Amino acid sequence: MDVPLNDEDLVTILNAIERRTGIATRPDQRDAARVTIRRAMRRVNISRPSELVHAFQYNAAVYQEIVNEVTIGETYFFREPKQFEFIRNHIISDLRSREGASAPMRAWSAACASGEEAYSLAIVCDLMKQPVNILATDVAPDAVAAARKATYRDWSFRGEAMTHVKPYLIRDGEVLRLKDSIKQKVRFQLLNLYDDVYPSLESGTQNLDLVMCRNVLIYFGPRTVTEVGQRLFRCLRPGGWLITASGDPSLDHIGGFAVTATDYGTFYQRPLEGKASDSVNSGVELRRNAKPSPATAPRDTPVSVSSEHRENHSVRRRGERDGSAVRSSGRGARVTDTDQLPAAKEEPKTPETPEACVVSIQAASRSDSALALDKCTAAIARHPLSNELHFLKARLLMEADRLSEASQTAQKALFLDRSAVMVHFLFGSIELQRGQLDSAHRHFRNARQLCDRYRPGDVVPFTDNETAAELTAALDSQLKQLRAQSG
Repeated sequence: MDVPLNDEDLVTILNAIERRTGIATRPDQRDAARVTIRRAMRRVNISRPSELVHAFQYNAAVYQEIVNEVTIGETYFFREPKQFEFIRNHIISDLRSREGASAPMRAWSAACASGEEAYSLAIVCDLMKQPVNILATDVAPDAVAAARKATYRDWSFRGEAMTHVKPYLIRDGEVLRLKDSIKQKVRFQLLNLYDDVYPSLESGTQNLDLVMCRNVLIYFGPRTVTEVGQRLFRCLRPGGWLITASGDPSLDHIGGFAVTATDYGTFYQRPLEGKASDSVNSGVELRRNAKPSPATAPRDTPVSVSSEHRENHSVRRRGERDGSAVRSSGRGARVTDTDQLPAAKEEPKTPETPEACVVSIQAASRSDSALALDKCTAAIARHPLSNELHFLKARLLMEADRLSEASQTAQKALFLDRSAVMVHFLFGSIELQRGQLDSAHRHFRNARQLCDRYRPGDVVPFTDNETAAELTAALDSQLKQLRAQSG
């Protein structure tokens, strides 16, 4: 059944989806969304847009089909492994130092998809002999049902995941089943993060030590990101941690969080009452940005959000989520003293070398994206043959949602060096957000092929110590999703 869908009808459907789920679609994503919605309409045998909007509101089967289509349930065990290292080496030790070794961790895997994240956390806690109670939720009923079964195929154990998970698996033909000892640590239920139904004692989303909410904020608009971030803050007990994906929008603007940037990634902590968070002092290099606590503010107090508040939605640092992975090298100087920040050093007014320009631009980007972009433009004028500066400018333009300019700048970076893996990766991410799926596929494929020139453990240029193996896994994931989307 052919399902025509003009621009007006598409916007009506997308608005209905956003009103109920919070999932927002930018104008440059609408061509891809049209294909997705038409595919869903064929599956539920609906030809009229008005009928689909009504069914989405009142028909559970149609709602489930649409949600499954517009969200990406792609995940795997120990995705972004450095974040699990941080949990193991610092969050658990932080909890034990405050509560004692026998105190159970209360954790929530929000938007858990098919459960790999929640079960990965359960395995970490088992390895550390850390008592834990894990709640895992998702908006999609099919995802929750699949997660409860805890049955997976080899694709869910890519990278080094099998090293950690193998002792907990039972092979059953072509599938692998998790042992009951791990399954029993996780409780699954339906929950829509867009709904104002948490924190809640009934749902178990209150007084938590850890919330993992990864690869879902990217679906929301800025206002919804702020609202969800505020609710997640209230879900944490003092000293509790929030972990988002490396490619999720930043929550730096959410009042109350102490923001910790480490070699493991960026994390958010609700400070202990009466003092800034200072519990992670086990030698991890970090920088802190503690915000005033909103504990006494009215629940619905609006938060001012600048146009630059969001982290890169599509350029995925640390090679994660859907593989659209780009992370700039060295987001800024890290400090090793967890109790005192050193006095800021005066920055050179005019860095002489391209490398010095990159460091200066990255430092500026942490607080003022517009200033960073101006600095980058000026640096390119002085060093027009630096493809790293063109790469950095393209990334900043993408963060500002100036996708056409970002595409043109990425093209210049490729002209200077067509063998740059991360330039192809960035270009593919830009094209994906513009709805240019064939072009995105081509650049991701090129990046994947270029990764083969490196040894698995080699660090790839223009990344923050990302290895070729990590980027290869991310690119394979992205290419798979693009094939599924185009099919």
